[in-house]
Amino acid sequence: MIVKLKDQKVKLDHPSVQDVLKLIRSQLDADTFYSCLIADGRYIYEDYAAYITQHLPEIGELEVVTQPLAQMLYNNLVSARDYLERALAELPPLSEHFYSGPAAADWQAFADFLQGLEWIGKLARTISAYPNDQERAGHFLHTFSLLSDRLGELAETVAVQDAVAIADCLQYELLPQIAQLKDAIGTLMIREGTRRDPA
Repeated sequence: MIVKLKDQKVKLDHPSVQDVLKLIRSQLDADTFYSCLIADGRYIYEDYAAYITQHLPEIGELEVVTQPLAQMLYNNLVSARDYLERALAELPPLSEHFYSGPAAADWQAFADFLQGLEWIGKLARTISAYPNDQERAGHFLHTFSLLSDRLGELAETVAVQDAVAIADCLQYELLPQIAQLKDAIGTLMIREGTRRDPA
């Protein structure tokens, strides 16, 4: 098996799963993030250890694709900003549906919205643990913390399925918080006075 790691190729004769995993992990550190595997031309995004365990005998060439943690965080900030932009457009009509009596599709859209915010929460926890950019990240983390407080209050309303209270929360509490969070992400993404991607 040939294993390609960054700029090197390593030939392994009859490796065990542990040999391959150890080699991969040797390339990951606090500033390097695993992105995907390319196994004989096939991109693998799921758990690399599980894939290697299951398919080791048939793999001829394995490329480990990594990226700097800072780049991974930036890419996720772009995704988060884009998600919040869509949410800002979708929340007002969703709120109106809850005022008039939500259908099953509205409850699903609401659940999807909450799931998206949960993903942004994971991103916030990763950023809070990342030592670089803490000064700039502070505003984003504080803004997300305020949003999290609102979501905590919303949980009680959801438990009793009070549609009007949910609509009020979406319209008057979450919508302004989402706009502020999107702006905070935009500020965090600015590098030396410019953006790396189109606004």
